[in-house]
Amino acid sequence: MYWSLLVELKSYFWLGVLWYAFPRVPLTVTWGVFTVFALAMATLSPVWASRLLIASFAPVFLIGIAAYERPRIGWPAVAAAITIALATMMVTERFDGRVPLLACVSLAAFAVLQIQFKAPRPLVWVGLISYPLYLVHQNIGLVIIREPAAWISPI
Repeated sequence: MYWSLLVELKSYFWLGVLWYAFPRVPLTVTWGVFTVFALAMATLSPVWASRLLIASFAPVFLIGIAAYERPRIGWPAVAAAITIALATMMVTERFDGRVPLLACVSLAAFAVLQIQFKAPRPLVWVGLISYPLYLVHQNIGLVIIREPAAWISPI
C-alpha cells in the first residue's frame, strides 16, 4: 500500500528541483521535459530510471500538472503535454494502447467542449479531507481494530 507514497515523495522531490531550477517556466513544460528525459534514461538503465526518476509514473503526473495549470497555460500547452504523456505511455510497458487512447479521447472531449466543473461544497470538503485521511489510514485502522480486540478475550 505504501509504495505509492514513495512514488509521490520522489515526484515531490523532482518537482521541487524543477521548480527551483526553472522558477519562471511553467511546471507543465519542465515536467514534460523531465518525462521525456526519464523515458530516455529508462531505455539506458531501466532499474535506475524506475527507482530514481519514476519513469513509468512521470506521464501520469504530467497530465495532472497540465490539467491543474490549464487556466494559466491554455489549451494548446495542455494538448502538447497530453501528447507527450500519451506518447511516453505508449512506449513504456506500464500501459497498453487502450489506456492512452481512452485518456486522449476523454481529454479531447474536455478541450473541444471546454467542460467546466463546479463541484458541490460537500464534494469539495471530501476532497480536502481525503488525502490527509489516506496518509494516516493505516494508523486509524490499527486503532479501530485494537479497541474491539481488547474487549474480546482470547479463547
